[in-house]
Amino acid sequence: ENKGVKGGGRDSGRASRMLARRIEAIKDTLFGIFFVMTEGTVWDNNAAMRRKFFVIMAIDYLQVQRILTANRYGWTEATINVVKNTDVVYLCTSLTSQIIPRYSLFIVASALVLGTLADTFYAAHLFKTGS
Repeated sequence: ENKGVKGGGRDSGRASRMLARRIEAIKDTLFGIFFVMTEGTVWDNNAAMRRKFFVIMAIDYLQVQRILTANRYGWTEATINVVKNTDVVYLCTSLTSQIIPRYSLFIVASALVLGTLADTFYAAHLFKTGS
């Protein structure tokens, strides 16, 4: 006998179905956004495209390498300085901060991120409403 629980089986079944529908709606929206973002993209496997991917992967690797060679992981200051100068983002910000104040770069980067997020949510809304 389940005297303490009234209708627990029906309510939990309904809640799990609602959760499953919500998860499916989120999945459909996300994959719809990914589809829209890659729509019309042509993936040519030519030499220029391979060079571009190689450069992107090298930049990503150097950024990860810079994070992993930090003081907290036991690396010396000399090693950190050498690796720091291979990071493209560090080089660009250090060169431009000599001309433009660093806070203005932060403001521009924040505005770009907020604009991108707003565009993503707008695309998700359009996809969800079917517009």
